[in-house]
Amino acid sequence: MSKYIFYAELTAEIELSNEELNLLIECSERHYDSTVKSISMCGGFLYGLHNRRKWEIESNTEISNGDFKSRQIQLMLKSLEFENKPEAGNLYGKLITIAREMQTKNVALNKTLREEVMEYKNSLSVK
Repeated sequence: MSKYIFYAELTAEIELSNEELNLLIECSERHYDSTVKSISMCGGFLYGLHNRRKWEIESNTEISNGDFKSRQIQLMLKSLEFENKPEAGNLYGKLITIAREMQTKNVALNKTLREEVMEYKNSLSVK
């Protein structure tokens, strides 16, 4: 191994209402793509969030938000792509805004991280 680099992957904490979560699950279940379908099936991240939320409501504890990586947000967006309900369009708009901001911040963060790693490597070779 002669080369390596560090990079960071951001996670977004997103507060989804129960209605938004249920809409995402419904759209995912009806989607043609098996990967999109899988997010609401047993083991999928929406399935897990739904179960956790159900437990939190039943046990009268604080409702937690979902933590989503870029790929997960992209899959939620894809699940909404053919839905004609106004609520789906509204949710799509919110999620696409988050996805774009996340991409911008991820590029900036990793640029800074690469620069710091290069500075560190250069400082080692100067000594």
